[in-house]
Amino acid sequence: MEIVGKSSMSYGKIICKCNLVDCKYMDEDFLKEIKKNKKEYVCGEYKVGRYAWILKDIKVIKPINAKGHLGIWNYKIEKDC
Repeated sequence: MEIVGKSSMSYGKIICKCNLVDCKYMDEDFLKEIKKNKKEYVCGEYKVGRYAWILKDIKVIKPINAKGHLGIWNYKIEKDC
């Protein structure tokens, strides 16, 4: 039985690494610009009053199992893995 609306995403994994280079407040001008990039726009929750992280040097990596955290955090490799 297929569950309607269930995501095929895999949770609890680190899937890439990147550099956080800026954080932008979303105002009407920001939303107007981001809507020009349809691929980007459909992948986020863009609303006035929210913030957007600007990422650079995004590299896909072999998935690593990890317990997530809210906000920004550094991953420390466990030696027993």
